[in-house]
Amino acid sequence: MSTFRLFKDSLQDRFLKSKAKIQFYGGGFANGKTAAACIKAINLAKDYPGSNGLIARSTYPKLNDTIRKEFLKWCPKDWIKSFPRSQNSSNTCLLTNGTTINFRYIQQQGKAFNESTTSNLLSATYDWIVVDQIEDPEIVYKDFLDLLGRLRGMTKYEGDDPDMPLTGPRWFVVTSNPTRNWVYKNLIKPYHDWKDGRYNESLLCETDDDGRLVKDDDDKPIPILEVYEGSTYENKENLESDFIRTLETTYRGQMRDRFLLGKWAAYEGLVYPGFGEDVHVVNHSHMVEHYRRLQMSTSDLSVIEGYDYGMAVPFCYLLGFVDEHGNVMLMDGSYEKEVPITDVNFPDGGQTDRIKRMREEYNV
Repeated sequence: MSTFRLFKDSLQDRFLKSKAKIQFYGGGFANGKTAAACIKAINLAKDYPGSNGLIARSTYPKLNDTIRKEFLKWCPKDWIKSFPRSQNSSNTCLLTNGTTINFRYIQQQGKAFNESTTSNLLSATYDWIVVDQIEDPEIVYKDFLDLLGRLRGMTKYEGDDPDMPLTGPRWFVVTSNPTRNWVYKNLIKPYHDWKDGRYNESLLCETDDDGRLVKDDDDKPIPILEVYEGSTYENKENLESDFIRTLETTYRGQMRDRFLLGKWAAYEGLVYPGFGEDVHVVNHSHMVEHYRRLQMSTSDLSVIEGYDYGMAVPFCYLLGFVDEHGNVMLMDGSYEKEVPITDVNFPDGGQTDRIKRMREEYNV
């Protein structure tokens, strides 16, 4: 069995001690994400004997080539009662204490990426869930929400920590590298805003029975998510020194920031590398209010439209304006593939129908 050097108050130690409903481990390459997620899963499997757990990745090859192999490195062999792993097997691990660990892939075959969900795991109930590399493009935000809805297990806790949930524990553990998809928009950015004292309406936080925010003594919302993130250096004691030196030598610029330092704001391939969410993104309602004020006070307001036809690939329409300071504001648009040019019976209408509706809404 593998060894793992764990230091008090280290990134891995803090993650392993987390008792949040959603526990997020992110950051640079090889900072211990997958290993820590497996160790946490094994501890839950031990302390909640008879529980039903899920360990998942986006696709079958990624599942078997990464986290399943990592799990087998850490789980004591004498704990495993059975684990058939052939191509046609169930890929389900049964432990001697009665716990079942289901190794599954999330993407549902035959579904396109632009559909609202791709998950094939919506008929099961789990006590705990681990999803590795949740930023994989095959996983969408609705998959994340749907899986949260599967956490209904009530297995009794048999450990010795008085602060652990008595049943379940109904925890969702996820890992991720820095990305700019829904993971950042819906999970990381709202959490960062909360840490900085700003409220983001996308923050996953406690509410009462009527859906109203529950606030702490400082009148701040209480997140149900905890984020643990750090650079590759956070795990240097468990890595060979030449591995980090190789990354330092070969990774430059944004790639170094993203995959070595674990920074969420670093991305390759941007037309404008200086783009940043904090600087260049504002609340949509505030932008529309600004636009309405300019409509009333300015006779020569400049409106900007952009259109790129697409059918097999997404069509794109952008609607914006230039304010009195010369700032270009993009306030609305549409981006979707396989949308006909015009069809009022198509969901939300065809391309021209959507464009006409937006132009009417903004009096263009």
